[in-house]
Amino acid sequence: MENKQFIDDYIKFAKEDMKFYFLVGIVVFVVLFIFSYIVNFYYLLILIIFHLLLYVGKINAYNNLKKFKTYAITNNLTDELNNIEYFNQENYILTLNGVFIIKKTKACYFRYDDIKEIYKKSEYTPKVHSWDENLHIVLKNNDEYSILIFSTALVNEEFRDITNYLLDKNPKILFKE
Repeated sequence: MENKQFIDDYIKFAKEDMKFYFLVGIVVFVVLFIFSYIVNFYYLLILIIFHLLLYVGKINAYNNLKKFKTYAITNNLTDELNNIEYFNQENYILTLNGVFIIKKTKACYFRYDDIKEIYKKSEYTPKVHSWDENLHIVLKNNDEYSILIFSTALVNEEFRDITNYLLDKNPKILFKE
């Protein structure tokens, strides 16, 4: 994995990203409005919805980063957030010793040594005609987490198969295929 930055760097970047997307949204709306006015076809303004979806994703990433930081402070894990190796721009962070992840809007943390097994599961969603593949992580206490590793749908996160990364961090993990 690549980054190795501090949580405050990610929070600062996410805040700047939100500001940038907000300003771009205003410019896109004004341009669409002017063009719609010229051609007298205001249905073009509906295109701003795509930008709003991206903006909501940026807000969600920022809020999740704040949740991770709050969780780390509360549980004396701030040193872990000084060794970030990967952030998927949405809902999990890989650190030197463990994973911070959002599960049902709450931040959680587990160490790589706590992982009992992992397996992949593919699912088809008929409503949006997309295939998703998730990596399921089962801990020794039987808690289970799911991470998106592939999707044919447009998603606001960077997905990556982290199977080998997890197996490198803990060779004792049972990988079920």
